[in-house]
Amino acid sequence: MQPTVAINPWASALLRRGGRNRNVLFLSLFGAVLAGALVVLLGPPLALVVVVAMPVAVVTLLDVRYFLWGALAVITLLPFATLPVDIGVTPTFLEVMLVGAIALVLVRGIHSNRTRFELSPVGVGLLLFLGLMVASFVMGIAHARPSVTSIRRFADLLLALGFFFIALNVLEGRLVRQTYKVLVTLGAAAAFVGIALYFLPNWLSESFLNKLTLLGYPGGAVLRYVEDNPALALRAIGTSVDPNVFGGLLAIMGGLSIPRLFSPGTRRQVLSRAVPAGLIGIALLLTYSRGSMFGLAAALGLLAVVRHRKLLWVLAVGALLVLVLPMTRDYVQHFIEGIRGQDLATQMRFGEYKDALLLISRYPWFGVGFTGVPDVDIYLGVSNLYLLIAEEMGLVGVSVFLLTMLTYFLHVWPASRLVRGVDPELESMVLGTLTAVAAGLVAGVLDHYLFNLTFPHAATLLWLVVALGVATAREARRQTETGPTSREPAVAGRQG
Repeated sequence: MQPTVAINPWASALLRRGGRNRNVLFLSLFGAVLAGALVVLLGPPLALVVVVAMPVAVVTLLDVRYFLWGALAVITLLPFATLPVDIGVTPTFLEVMLVGAIALVLVRGIHSNRTRFELSPVGVGLLLFLGLMVASFVMGIAHARPSVTSIRRFADLLLALGFFFIALNVLEGRLVRQTYKVLVTLGAAAAFVGIALYFLPNWLSESFLNKLTLLGYPGGAVLRYVEDNPALALRAIGTSVDPNVFGGLLAIMGGLSIPRLFSPGTRRQVLSRAVPAGLIGIALLLTYSRGSMFGLAAALGLLAVVRHRKLLWVLAVGALLVLVLPMTRDYVQHFIEGIRGQDLATQMRFGEYKDALLLISRYPWFGVGFTGVPDVDIYLGVSNLYLLIAEEMGLVGVSVFLLTMLTYFLHVWPASRLVRGVDPELESMVLGTLTAVAAGLVAGVLDHYLFNLTFPHAATLLWLVVALGVATAREARRQTETGPTSREPAVAGRQG
């Protein structure tokens, strides 16, 4: 008979804990050795990026939603960031996220034999528009040889618009609501950063922004002022470099966040919706971006007319406060000068519009492409989304763009009526995507960042919101047919 040995439970637990501690110690030593080797081989900055990126990459590869949310985080918080590596070209954070998402969706889709790929009526129009983009680019090579930079920027713009199809086919089920909330939260975070940098001492804000040169950002005197005159008001830029681009981001985010305020909920829910909307509104005012403010105001006015009449009173009170409060005097003056055409920026815009119409009159059908102009007395570029598209792609291109956007509104708007009184949150999301896109399109009358080779993140944001709107409308129609669902999204990134 074997003797039995009584083991104290506390001692047994200690032995087990000791085994775990040895494992932790081994992994810690291995990690330290690996980190040290990376520092020696790559240098401290690049080694830090690799150490941080490795666990992030492992988690990201498990689900395509993290690529999608990563792209949204880059667009809102670090839109111009590049990797600190040079492989002939320097990849941007946004390129990595978009290409990674596309690759993962394709690989997982092939592995799982997934054959369904939704286009939607909006996607059909976008495909035609993308085809015209390529045709205009090729025709433009005849008179202006493209540089490596222009080819890459054009490819980035194609990637930005084409990502609509990936997002549309990824966004299903609960992921639609999750992504909407993630996007609004990121917009609020970007607004908070912009507000903080605005009210910090100028030297401290500039010092912080200059540290972003490690990620490819411009350095030096990066703060922006009205008419680029330091004697005038400072303009909020956040991490978007340009106040008008930052204003465009905030206008779209405001369109997403404000309709949610009309959805019923608990005090905590109402507060969680009001804080992002408030931060975004304040930051937008501080940009002094008249086009973005006008775009959001026009979109909200349209929302008030078609759905929430109480919003008209809110807009009226807000406009009155802006007119009478002493701290908004400079802002009102800036608006009045713009309306009268008295300030330098507005006068330059009028000159650009005149020159753009001259270019379009010479090359009306398919434009001059994206790389240059054939005549020495004209130039490519104008602070107007629609004139810019007409310059590059002609009247055919801008017509297809407008028809695609009209298709979007006609496709998504009826879905808001389907869930009215049934699912207020989903209704507010449908209305939010409509308002956001409308804000961006109206702001485009006075700016060009939504179709500019220099700002592919802005175009990506617009078409991601369009995809979110189509996906939200699809969920609304599905809910009216089958009832509410809480199933996990069956996305390509989770199959296989």
